Amino acid sequence: MKIGIYTRLLAGEKTVEFNLLKSGFKCMWLHGFDGYKHYAEYLEEESEDVTNRPVVNQMLYDAEIGEIDAMYVIDLSAFSLLSIKSIQILTEFQKLNIPVYYEGGCFLPSDKNVQLCLDQIHEKWRMIKEQLDQFDFSDFDIELNQQ
Repeated sequence: MKIGIYTRLLAGEKTVEFNLLKSGFKCMWLHGFDGYKHYAEYLEEESEDVTNRPVVNQMLYDAEIGEIDAMYVIDLSAFSLLSIKSIQILTEFQKLNIPVYYEGGCFLPSDKNVQLCLDQIHEKWRMIKEQLDQFDFSDFDIELNQQ
């Protein structure tokens, strides 16, 4: 059984610090995995759609074909600093029946709270959009050169 270890590179970094991998190796050993595949990603634009991220797509593809049996990330915010994007990635792994381990625990594929959270976020965005669609901006008198 093989675990995928995801690390995020910061601006200016070309290699991953061993300490980031060390916690992944510890997880690998504690949960009985006998191999790993490392995924390092330099993420410059946080707002980019997760489906446009080659490393994320590679992880999901490897999970789909059975190359990895689980995923490890030191902290869920490493996937994305935006919570909704981290949750989107978690739900994609859940669809593939892949547990996601992190330093504080594990999200199992059967955990319904991840999808529930994503559904709640989508519902809030839908409500905000509906409210904005009904808002009348014609009453605004904005002067850009006002000092």
